[in-house]
Amino acid sequence: MLLSALVEDYQTAHGVPSGPPCPEGVAGEAFTQAVQTCLYRGDESMLPVARALAVLGEPASPALLSELLGDACPSATVGLEAATEAGIVEAGRFRHPRSAVAVLDAMSTHDRTELHDRVAHVLYRHGAAAVAVARHALAARRTEAPWSVPVLREAADQAMEQDDTGMALECLRLAERSRVDVVERAGIHAALLRAKWRLDPTSAERYARELVPVARAGRLRPDLTIMLVKHLMWFGRPAEAMEVLDTIADQDGPDTALAVACVRSRLGFFYPGTAKDGAATAPLPCASTLTGAKGKLRVRTAKLVDAVHRGGITEEAVADAQAILQQYRLDDHTWESIIISLETMVLAECLDEAADWCDGLLQEAADRRVPTWRALLSAMRGRISLRQGNLPEAERYAQAALSLIQPRGSASSSAARSRCCCWPPPAAASSTRRCACSRCRCRTRCSRPRSAFTTCAPGAASTWPGAATRRRSKTSRRAAS
Repeated sequence: MLLSALVEDYQTAHGVPSGPPCPEGVAGEAFTQAVQTCLYRGDESMLPVARALAVLGEPASPALLSELLGDACPSATVGLEAATEAGIVEAGRFRHPRSAVAVLDAMSTHDRTELHDRVAHVLYRHGAAAVAVARHALAARRTEAPWSVPVLREAADQAMEQDDTGMALECLRLAERSRVDVVERAGIHAALLRAKWRLDPTSAERYARELVPVARAGRLRPDLTIMLVKHLMWFGRPAEAMEVLDTIADQDGPDTALAVACVRSRLGFFYPGTAKDGAATAPLPCASTLTGAKGKLRVRTAKLVDAVHRGGITEEAVADAQAILQQYRLDDHTWESIIISLETMVLAECLDEAADWCDGLLQEAADRRVPTWRALLSAMRGRISLRQGNLPEAERYAQAALSLIQPRGSASSSAARSRCCCWPPPAAASSTRRCACSRCRCRTRCSRPRSAFTTCAPGAASTWPGAATRRRSKTSRRAAS
């Protein structure tokens, strides 16, 4: 019956077959009806087994099918054997993908939802991966089980690690619908902020706004608070970032204290006058004395910023930048350090090396489908091309960056653009400074006055006095005309 249906579908699509065998993709309506006919006319256990296999989407043993179907199936073993004899199933899975589609199409929405819900419970009891359980929980759209929210959040974390941001967002949105306390909801919103920022910084900002009062109340974990501070810096809200950072208690441990010191130093540098005087310039430990990878990355990044702040790019700063680019993979925790390292290489006039690193990172960001990383790296690549004197290439990369982030998102992120695209910062740009690195070819000078860099808030790009002069001259010309 199944073979006759395949031949009929082939003839419908291509005419009378001649020569090569019927391809697998030819299965159509006749094959679908043949599968459904076999299941409905066969053993009474065959249809529920086929439905369970179709919803599972993977091979299953008779024991798992029996637990899943319960009283709905007289014998999972008999049903599996019957489906195998009919040629629909082989080794616990459908022989043709169209067979699973045929089974699912014949099921009502209610039946599919109920079966997905039972599959999620069974897989959870069997200790299946969080992502596998979450896929069925998403299909059922139910979060009543006490394990639902933790599993959905774990699945979201796993999906983010695999660069499946869409799956992560689905899990987090379903978890957000459930009844949880303030702390749990804040954790969900922090994860949503992280995931949405990858795709569209503009739409992620609302989660940052919702997390600020929770952080002020001290109900946000220290690591999530630090993440929130970085995003507030990105969105150009330094006062709130400083206020939120001050909520982290000193007794949270040495690792947290180090993270706070590094972020505070960076905040005081990118937004002069925001951080407390002593905190912004406090000495940091040597990276080689730390054992954790995160601690070393934080210290190295903070020292890169500090090197420019205190007097220009040094040999040690270039070495730290190269170490970061060599040792750390692009992810949600390292992207900022990688961008700052690239900018350090640019300021040190190591342009060819910076271009090579940036090209590789751009390809990685494209392969992993993260538009915001691509936008930042495209902007950086354009900056490198500009320094190299290749203006058409610089324009091409700049246009690519602007096409990847909405105009509102890129405007609201002027603080971050100042971080990664508008160096040199205050002290380094206060006069004509040269790089102290002996291995580089630093000839670029900056004659902008120190007062031009007193803020990195939105609109800072136009605070250079020359910009005001240009605006006044434009206004005068328009008035004269």
